[in-house]
Amino acid sequence: MAEDAETSAPPWWKASWYKDAMFENELIESIRAKDKPNTGVIYRLFLGICGILLFLAGWVLWNIALPAEGESSSAGMNLETLLFFTGLFVQFILAPYFAFVSISSDGRLSPFVPKAQLEYLRLKGAILNKDINNHYWAALRDPNHKHHNEIIRYKWMDKIRWKHHPSDFFGYVKLTKESGGTSTGRLVPKSSAAYRNSNFDLDEDGKPVSKGATHPLKRLLTLPMLLFFFSLLSFPIAVVNATTSVVDKDWELLLRSSISFLLLIFLGYYLIRRNTDLINADDDVDVSVEDLEERLRLLSERYLTIPKSVE
Repeated sequence: MAEDAETSAPPWWKASWYKDAMFENELIESIRAKDKPNTGVIYRLFLGICGILLFLAGWVLWNIALPAEGESSSAGMNLETLLFFTGLFVQFILAPYFAFVSISSDGRLSPFVPKAQLEYLRLKGAILNKDINNHYWAALRDPNHKHHNEIIRYKWMDKIRWKHHPSDFFGYVKLTKESGGTSTGRLVPKSSAAYRNSNFDLDEDGKPVSKGATHPLKRLLTLPMLLFFFSLLSFPIAVVNATTSVVDKDWELLLRSSISFLLLIFLGYYLIRRNTDLINADDDVDVSVEDLEERLRLLSERYLTIPKSVE
């Protein structure tokens, strides 16, 4: 942190307020209140009307998909089936959601967390995990480090810039106080007996279940990754179907192929962004704790000047 920044920092900041759960709740509430859209009467009335219109639109969609009198419904995925389930989704999920938001106290249409709150949590996590990150990179870059062999990382991970997860391999020993509370001890590998004996959960029978290191393949063998893998296997068939539909002017088959392509693209983008640094590189690896705290302080002062809990 710069010298002038230290002198201009408010007194409450020097107490590492981001470790105070009470003030953190006040800050998050302030972020959500400031970033909340206009929730006046006109806005809520607009959402209520949209909910009613979506309810009617959904009802019309799934009724259009129903076979006419005397017609037999065909099994399988076709345009009518897509309209039917889309109508049900719009009528019984999307429309009630708009109606609920119109009468809720928050009035926030988007279910996503505000960007400022995500940035706050990211910076706080980077600060609190800085010692683990530094230890991880020191052990990874030095083949003679005593914990170098604790890290499992394959060559293909570096080629595709697979994310590093320092907390998968290193953690703190938990020290239990006489009062029943816990404090943080020394930093050790998660495969060590010291970590396993102090970090555990109790199963249904009351027996301790230790928390060890997380193998990299556990992050690879997930349901989204398996869905994406099987989608890639069927990708050539989807290309052939799309080409055939264009030649034969089968627009229903083309629509289904286009939906499959879009789902594959969105799923691939999600997995690449979540598991690699190809899109969002980790810029906090070599940043000092002082710089991270300065960025966190500036972010916080946009929403709260002096915490009420410190006054």
